[in-house]
Amino acid sequence: MTSAAVTCANELAKWLSEDLSDSPGTERLYGKFLHRKARQRDRCIGGAYAFYRPGQWFHVRPALQRPHQRVSFAGEHLSEEWQGFMEGAIETGEAAADDLLLFS
Repeated sequence: MTSAAVTCANELAKWLSEDLSDSPGTERLYGKFLHRKARQRDRCIGGAYAFYRPGQWFHVRPALQRPHQRVSFAGEHLSEEWQGFMEGAIETGEAAADDLLLFS
């Protein structure tokens, strides 16, 4: 990590710790809970959120959204409004569950 990135990470950790410490019953936790990590390099995770290349949003995503027989796919990578966010995973997971109920 470059010195600028370390400075940025330290500032972020300080800000989060101060912000969370304003909650009743908490103490300052600076640096104890924040860990920056390149998720794509983690051997257990092996990736991060979807990052479409130019044109893929319109061609690849719709193909992935279509159910395959009785299998419906879900994940942040399929969300039109929340691609790249946890909310997108929840939104598409609920839609996939609704699809499954139609097959029952």
